[in-house]
Amino acid sequence: MVVGILGFTTPRIGLVPVLTLFVASQFIVGAGLDHFGLLGAEVRPLDLSRVTGLGVILLGVWLVLR
Repeated sequence: MVVGILGFTTPRIGLVPVLTLFVASQFIVGAGLDHFGLLGAEVRPLDLSRVTGLGVILLGVWLVLR
């Protein structure tokens, strides 16, 4: 599925934006899994520093896509 999504979106928006979105989405999903303790992960609630870090990641994605 991931290969299909990468193959579909890369010709449309470019390789760098696709890889940037891919890595940022992994960080966001990982933070969600940690926050709720899903898939056996240790529960680590979102705090101000983690939310700030995710905001910086999203700002970087926005800058790359601009």
